[in-house]
Amino acid sequence: QTKGLEVNDGTLNNTGMIIVSVPEDEGLHVLGGMANNQSGGLIKIDDGLNKAVEVEGGTLNNGGNIEISAPAEEGMDVLSGTFNNLNGGLLQVVDSPDDGLEINSGIVNNDGDFRFYNSASEGVENFGGNTTFINTANATFSPATSLTESIGELELKGDMDLGASTTTFEIRGTAAATEYDLLDHFSPSSKMSSLVISNANAVLDWGAFVPSPGDEFKIVDGSGTVSGEFASVTSSNPAIDYTVDYSEPTEVVIRIAELLPVELTVFRGELLPKGASLLEWETATEIDNDYFDLEYSTNGQDFAFLSRIEGNGNTSTTSRYNFEHSNLLGEMNYYRLKQVDFDGTSTYSSVIVLRQELVAGQGLVYPNPARDEVVYVGAEATLTFFNAYGQLIKQVTAASGSQTINVSDLPAGTYLLEIVNADDTREVKRLVKSE
Repeated sequence: QTKGLEVNDGTLNNTGMIIVSVPEDEGLHVLGGMANNQSGGLIKIDDGLNKAVEVEGGTLNNGGNIEISAPAEEGMDVLSGTFNNLNGGLLQVVDSPDDGLEINSGIVNNDGDFRFYNSASEGVENFGGNTTFINTANATFSPATSLTESIGELELKGDMDLGASTTTFEIRGTAAATEYDLLDHFSPSSKMSSLVISNANAVLDWGAFVPSPGDEFKIVDGSGTVSGEFASVTSSNPAIDYTVDYSEPTEVVIRIAELLPVELTVFRGELLPKGASLLEWETATEIDNDYFDLEYSTNGQDFAFLSRIEGNGNTSTTSRYNFEHSNLLGEMNYYRLKQVDFDGTSTYSSVIVLRQELVAGQGLVYPNPARDEVVYVGAEATLTFFNAYGQLIKQVTAASGSQTINVSDLPAGTYLLEIVNADDTREVKRLVKSE
């Protein structure tokens, strides 16, 4: 079998599935006429021993999927003629030993999606000359794809206008073409070619990679000139602060300014039955986030450590955390978060407060063990301290609310604390007095 499928003239319409395996030459050769892979149609070419698809003189319209894997040379070669990747169309090339898409002459109109996985050479190589490559506002276009470990290049050897398309640059490290995507824009010696980017949008896809302040990523490079500036440059990780440098006429450089702290988007709490509370918080992004310390106070000024919750390190996706506090110590309960980076740098959240209604018989005493002072929170009551032998050691009358009681005069040991409210309800707590 020399060619899997050849269109010399006339029209081929595919709304179903065409699978071509191991042809000696092209899997699909559009020599003349028109081949239409319509919406819902699939053309799948595996293990082509030459070019998987060659458009040499006719027109190939793709509104469905064209999937190419392991060709012997280019995935698709537009030698002449026209390739229209229509809105909703997908061209996918996997494991090409050369270019994913090579444009020698002719016309390529992209109104859909181009994806190139593990191309040994460029994802796309545009030789310029008599070629036209147009990307519309609907087009998504990237030298590689995040679905694999492959990093890709788009090599241009002639004029090209990115149009109003969205170009995605995947950045997973600091070595160009092996760890991040770029547009290599080379001019032949006879002509200074131009890459027009003024209507295009750029997306920086960082994945799990976190750069360092001062890092530079040359996403457009070469000997041809760059015309205009990207209409927008957006980032998958809003915690990475960067600038875009267009000062060199042949380059576009992303320069990292700083890494913003953890972006805390939600911190809230609610009271639960039986004197407990539920604390919840969310982050939109995290950079070097080691852990959170949840801190607690009954007066809004003196905070004590309550619990440590491990962070997610580096992430650009939403992270959710929660903690249930089951021993509220006061009518007014204040909470705050201390976020700590791996290098020890810390920041505090705003303070939230939860108010619980106190009733007789629900007196609270803290800290326990105590050294010099304890805080009683509750209704008006008489507090009596008994030692281990049942002897009365100390008695205090406490008003309703919160009151600090000096216990520095008590010897170290274990005491029973009897709390008697005005309505004669009683409760007994065990209190440890430390040295």
